[in-house]
Parts: sequence; structure tokens; C-alpha cells
Amino acid sequence: MEKVDLKKDLKHLYQPSAKEVVEVDVSTINHLMVDGAGNPSTSTA
Repeated sequence: MEKVDLKKDLKHLYQPSAKEVVEVDVSTINHLMVDGAGNPSTSTA
């Protein structure tokens, strides 16, 4: 699987200019979140 470096690919969003105000259009990026608590090897939850 090829690694994706969003900070490198979307540099204009992650490192904006400090000298001027710019409006940006941010495209949709899918995310996955896993919720849980405790050690997954020993927890029954």
C-alpha cells in the first residue's frame, strides 16, 4: 500500500501564508475512527 502524505500533497492548506488572508476550498476527506477503552488484548469491553 502506498503511503499518502497529506501535509506534502495539500501544502497550501497545512502551511498557509502568515502575511495575507486567503479563502481556501477544502475538499472532502474520509476518516475512520475506532472508539474503545482499555487494553484490547485483555479488556472484554
